[in-house]
Amino acid sequence: MKKIYYLSLFLLISTSCLAQQGYRLYVEGEKQWAYRENELTDLIYDFVTKNFEAMTKSLIIADPSKEEPLKEAYAKMLQSIPIKDKKEQISLFFGLRKKGKGRILFMTFFEGNLRGKRKDAFFQLLLSDNTKEGIFRCDTILISDEKHRISYKEPSVKLKTRYQKEVMQEYEARALEKNAKQELEKYINTRKRWRRILLSE
Repeated sequence: MKKIYYLSLFLLISTSCLAQQGYRLYVEGEKQWAYRENELTDLIYDFVTKNFEAMTKSLIIADPSKEEPLKEAYAKMLQSIPIKDKKEQISLFFGLRKKGKGRILFMTFFEGNLRGKRKDAFFQLLLSDNTKEGIFRCDTILISDEKHRISYKEPSVKLKTRYQKEVMQEYEARALEKNAKQELEKYINTRKRWRRILLSE
């Protein structure tokens, strides 16, 4: 009887602690970004795990002075969550798009699941680049107002399969290279990092 009591108490405490840690985060990339792993996805991961120093040391930002604005952006994102119930899931939709004379890496946050069409993002962070091609280099950090936030449209199963296939074909094309197997294994293991991410203060 005592064992059952202590086990129940342990589970209750563990569940309470987990509930206080933060919001569960689901992450989805736009088109092929749903399956890519590189410096840009590293940057997204560092933001949602609050590793702002790593972001500023990346080749994409390479500017220590941007650490504080990134911290402030994360804090503002948390403050913008409409419902404060931490049982609620938060979804992040991200990607890279051309904008004007340059490009933007966008991180758009929604409450709940990403299904159908969503135009109700509660927060969006943009990292802008002033070039149209080549390696992305962050020039400016911006927080979008509600009017200019990117919407979400759920891709069909056919499109998801195509995007995944396109990314895997890149690895297949390098199958005869010396480190091809290790690179594929690294990719598969890196994909696991997106599970069980919590947004917290």
